[in-house]
Amino acid sequence: GVSYSVSMNVPGMAPEDIDIRLENSTLTIEAKKKDVDDKTKHYRKYSKQVLLPEDAQCDNIEASCKHGILELQIPKTEKAQPKRIDIKG
Repeated sequence: GVSYSVSMNVPGMAPEDIDIRLENSTLTIEAKKKDVDDKTKHYRKYSKQVLLPEDAQCDNIEASCKHGILELQIPKTEKAQPKRIDIKG
């Protein structure tokens, strides 16, 4: 494929509850939410760390969050993408 895909279940989280950071080649995803009802406070936290391969284009990561699932698409460098080799007859 032309990209790597990372997904994470984040039920009940909105995009503003999610923090995605990239440091060196490590992608850190943290989702935190405080739920408050009449009597109690509940905290939910999800976290994940992913070490990205050398051929990942870290400048072009795209993230989306739908139906409680965070999806990240990380393109591969052109050098890493498969190339078709023609056969001469």
